[in-house]
Formats: sequence, structure tokens, C-alpha cells
Amino acid sequence: MPAGGLVMTESAQRANTGTHYTPRSLAEEVVLHALEPLVYSPGPLDTENQDDWVLKSSTEILNLKVADIAAGSGAFLVAAARYLAGRVIEARSKEGLTIDENEDVKRWAIREVVARCLYGADINGMAVEMCKLSLWLVSMDPGKPFSFVDDRVFHGNSLLGVTAERQLRSQHIDPGRSRLLPSKLLQLDVDSDLEKAAQLRRELSSGQVDNADRMRSTRAKRKLLEESRGVTAKLRDIADGIIAAGLLEGGHPGRALEARYNELADALFAAHPRTAATVIAISSMRSSMPDLHRRLRSERGVGDLYIGSSKRLTFSSIVAVLTP
Repeated sequence: MPAGGLVMTESAQRANTGTHYTPRSLAEEVVLHALEPLVYSPGPLDTENQDDWVLKSSTEILNLKVADIAAGSGAFLVAAARYLAGRVIEARSKEGLTIDENEDVKRWAIREVVARCLYGADINGMAVEMCKLSLWLVSMDPGKPFSFVDDRVFHGNSLLGVTAERQLRSQHIDPGRSRLLPSKLLQLDVDSDLEKAAQLRRELSSGQVDNADRMRSTRAKRKLLEESRGVTAKLRDIADGIIAAGLLEGGHPGRALEARYNELADALFAAHPRTAATVIAISSMRSSMPDLHRRLRSERGVGDLYIGSSKRLTFSSIVAVLTP
């Protein structure tokens, strides 16, 4: 081999990690058939005659929330960005709306879609960073800052986690089976905390980054994201504990599982006094729940609500995805 040459060799790494390359043509075909029914009304679910399809307004299209819960490097999200941007341009043209004459219409539309419509998650941390890079590249404008996607793409296991607010209130994976006494539960205002977080999320989704606008600058968006994480900090600790406690017993109902949730209740009560939100320190659980203790210390403040074992997906982002 010549000096400085490149050697290509087979590796089992991609197969072992379930990593697959998604051709652009495949991603665009999947996205086309998935999103067409959402941007036309009547549309393909109503009639096969495309002449009868009616494109929704640009506002309705930009209010769509599209999530890829196994995003990988972002092939499907990039395809969704391109497709929705095309429909936004088409809708605005019909509405007689224009943008600044100095703006590139396609770039503007893609940046707007990325800022308002797209969410992703992946269990592979490197894939998450690649997905962010893909969204940055597809929405790049030489005269503007990178799109802010830290609140869009998350490192997490989207198949494991709490699914309802009542699990947080009861501090149990199955509230209907919980035997915890009310006096052992933290006094939480779950609805208020989630509403505050949702409001901050709505502000984050107000539009693309514009450093000329103090409310939509990268710095402002980063501050809003930090605020939303702060609002849900206690809920994230509790959610992480609920999942970890259940996993230790495989989620099987019985005395052993209830004992775990009793331990969790004691530890959470000690860590979060009713009068103040303190830094999580579940020392009493070191002997019986070392994994939970380690994760709660190391992962606190990373997501908006932990939904998983050592990985997490933010609950408030799921709310944003499911609630227009």
C-alpha cells in the first residue's frame, strides 16, 4: 500500500449495532406517503383523484409535529424537512404571502420547518449528533446562525419509560396497583410544572433562529431550554426513579416490587423536601439501588424528563409532538 493510502475493510460494527444506511430515495418515498395525508384535506385518504386534493394553509402545515423516534443520522427527518418546506412554499404562494426579497425562499422554508415541526430521538449518542449535523446542513444559510436543534433531537430510549402524569403523582409504574400511603408521596403540582414546561417549549418553537431578534436568538433559545429543564428537574428525577425501581424487579407485580417503590418514596422524600427542591442525593438507596443512585447523580439536568433506564427521552417533547 502506498504511503498515505486508504484501506477499506469489512467490519461487523454496523451489523452489531443495527446501523443501516437509508438511501435518500427510500426516505423521500416513505415521507411522501406518510405526510401527504397530513398536508392535504381532502387528500389521499379521502380520494385517489389528486385533482380533488386541497392543500392546507401554511400555518396548518407549520403546526404539524413530526417525530422519528429512531432517528439515526436523520435521513427521514431531512426528507420530511424538504417535503414540508415544499408544501409551505406552495401554500404561501396560493395565499399571496411573500418573504423578504433578500431571502432564499427554499432555505427560509426549510429553516422554518426545522424550527417548528421536527423532533427526533435515538438510543445511540453518536447518531443523535449526526442527526443534528444533518439538520444543520439541510437548513444552512450562509448569512444566518445554525438552526437551534438542541430542543429537537434527543439521546434516549423511546421504547421504555413512564407514559402518564398519574405515574408521577403516584410515584409508581402502575398507579392502580400502588400500595404507597399518600403521606409517603411528594407533594407535586405535576400539571403546573408540565404546563410551565410546555409554555417554554412553545416559545422555543416560535420560529427559526434570528440573532437580530433578541427573543429568537440562539442565546435566548438556549436560555429557554435551560429554564424548561429547571422547571421539570424534580419530575425528571422521579420519573427516572420510577423506571429504575421497576426494572430491578422486571416490573412484575408483587411484594418485591412494592418494596422497591417504598424505598424509592423514602429516598425521594429525603432528597426533595416539600419546602425546597434540592440536588438529588439518594444515599439511602446505595445498597439496594446503586444503579439508580449513580444515574440520578450523573444524568440530572440532561433531558426534560427521564423516560428510560440509562437512556432517556424527554416527556415534554413527546407532549409537543402529540399536541399541535
